[in-house]
Amino acid sequence: MFCPPGARADTTKGDTPAKMIARWKKKNKIAVLEDTDKHWRLWGELDPYRGVCYPDGLSSEFWESGERYVKSLLDGIGPVERSRALDFGCGVGRILRPLSTQFPHVTGVDVSPAMLTHARRNVPDAELLDHIPPGPFDLVHSCLVLQHIPVKRGLEIIQKLQACVASGGVLAVQVPLKVRHSGIYGMKHALPAMRFLFNAVQEKPLREPLMQMNAYPVEEIESALGPCKPRWLENPPCEGAIFIWRRNGAVDRD
Repeated sequence: MFCPPGARADTTKGDTPAKMIARWKKKNKIAVLEDTDKHWRLWGELDPYRGVCYPDGLSSEFWESGERYVKSLLDGIGPVERSRALDFGCGVGRILRPLSTQFPHVTGVDVSPAMLTHARRNVPDAELLDHIPPGPFDLVHSCLVLQHIPVKRGLEIIQKLQACVASGGVLAVQVPLKVRHSGIYGMKHALPAMRFLFNAVQEKPLREPLMQMNAYPVEEIESALGPCKPRWLENPPCEGAIFIWRRNGAVDRD
């Protein structure tokens, strides 16, 4: 049985490796801070197309999935001025590219310089940044991004994105409401410095970065945005929901 250094091997009924490590960290007053931006930059360097549901970025399905999603998104959010759109966590431009056919001015934001390099090739007319600009934007959007960011920080980002929305504009953010973690996931994220060992055990590339998967409680989203309900689009990109909020105090409750 694997145990952190200094931990006791004895267990109690119902123990999992993740619970054992959490108890050990609390006992030894050890706090592990994961820099998710650092890991995402490494993903961009090693495998920039890996961070979404379609890992083969060279296939037509990768880009067609973005086109289907944007159509479903725009059908779902209702009427909105189509002048300026922002995609937070744009990656290589899977969503940004179809958005650019619907909005004359599109802005993509990502922390990975390598992914932004690919996005410049894939969406040449887009404005690409490593920070959230002040706006205003008619559509502010994020999908398959916030789940990889710790909830506390993710909620702060949601509020920053909300501040960018133009009068009458829409904020649409996708988050998972439930996630399931394996025992080895818990150990890898509790002891990120040992990811090389865990990668070897899982027969993955040794340098493969960590990728957090976080669920966002509905009440926390409501606290950040105001009262709202999750919406499931016709063609969801993965498990989870999209929260749609409209400037001027109107919240989508459909």
